[in-house]
Amino acid sequence: MKRINPLIIMMVLTAIMISVSAICFHQPFIRILPLYISLVVSFLQSRVNRFAPLLGGLNCILYAGVYVFYKLYGMAAYSFFVSFPLQIITFIRWNRRPYGESTVLKRMNKRAVIITAGCFALAWLGVSFLLSLTDSTQSLLDSTVSLTGVLENTLLMLSFSEYTYITVSTAFFNTALHISMIIEGNMEQVAFFVYDIYRVTCSSIAVKRAKKILSELSALKQSEGAE
Repeated sequence: MKRINPLIIMMVLTAIMISVSAICFHQPFIRILPLYISLVVSFLQSRVNRFAPLLGGLNCILYAGVYVFYKLYGMAAYSFFVSFPLQIITFIRWNRRPYGESTVLKRMNKRAVIITAGCFALAWLGVSFLLSLTDSTQSLLDSTVSLTGVLENTLLMLSFSEYTYITVSTAFFNTALHISMIIEGNMEQVAFFVYDIYRVTCSSIAVKRAKKILSELSALKQSEGAE
């Protein structure tokens, strides 16, 4: 008898908990609809599946509307203007260089890592300042989650395996954001927090999956070179 993937069980339980919290805190279905879709997206991401960006990109349109409602303008702009198009482009690029259910991944060199980190720091300072001038409820976490998301999607599009580490960071920052909003009395965020736990788990698994793909690609390259 084939064993059921534990992540599928966790996905079903998470969906139930999201539904219960939404009912308890009178949250409209339209505002938690993206979470149900994200459960599937995160599962696909845990497998570094090239169809995850397609579904995730389309789901960003729904998230943008939800973020505007909660006055998370940085995340709303990021979802619609950055994550949505980048993930669709990623899906197209990944399908041009498929590897099983995934794609051909690669690693960043040290110089690229240093330059990327410097650009991220400067962008974070700028966006944090701009959001502080608005009525954004969580300007620092809003800018942090938005920019780590931009970095994640850029590396994802370029097939750099390091995107998986950024995905884990984004998931943790999202968790912090939702906890902060819950503490402030926004109990609707409980549903998002429940999903965050599932997302962190899937993101962590994706890191291991990406390493395995890189190892397989390296062995394949060495095998071809030896012929």
